[in-house]
Amino acid sequence: MTSHSNKWTMQYVYQIALVIWSRPLAKFFLLGVIGHWVSKTGSTVVVLLVFVTNLASLHFFHESQQQVVKKAAKLEKIAPKFIDFTTDMEDRRVLYEADARSKVDAIRLCSSTVILHCLEYKQNTEAQYTVALQASTPWDKLDAMKNKLWLQKMQIDSLTSFYSQYKRAYLDNASGVQLEETPEEWVTRMNKMFTSRS
Repeated sequence: MTSHSNKWTMQYVYQIALVIWSRPLAKFFLLGVIGHWVSKTGSTVVVLLVFVTNLASLHFFHESQQQVVKKAAKLEKIAPKFIDFTTDMEDRRVLYEADARSKVDAIRLCSSTVILHCLEYKQNTEAQYTVALQASTPWDKLDAMKNKLWLQKMQIDSLTSFYSQYKRAYLDNASGVQLEETPEEWVTRMNKMFTSRS
């Protein structure tokens, strides 16, 4: 029983240590506390250790401040792209709402699929933006978010292009010749191609 609780305690302490050590401001406070505690003993080695600890603490504090400044600068560049993308998704959703009220079943089905994907991408982007605004998000992760946003923009552009082509082919098919794929097959194919995997 004791070894099990010690093992659990060590795992817990290790996880806390990793979290503390991954944040520069936490390092600053931890090293400051250690330096203060060690300074109570009074030897030359201890004074030297306190001096080194304080230098390291200042370095970590400066590093933390630099990360905050870098993140703010990146966020200032990326924020308008997030906002533009969510606005674009809402505009597209409204545009395809008219097709969703069409009297043609195939057009309603296909446009509803496009609307659902627009909503999905909008929700994913809003979630990413919320994560980007959190203080705990490192500044270097913002580039990955920007790239993902660009990828989603390309995907939704492709989906709407495929929809326009399919709609045109379906409506131009007045002779009743069977198309290459049914609306249900088109929807299935689009869902496989464009379902977000975030």
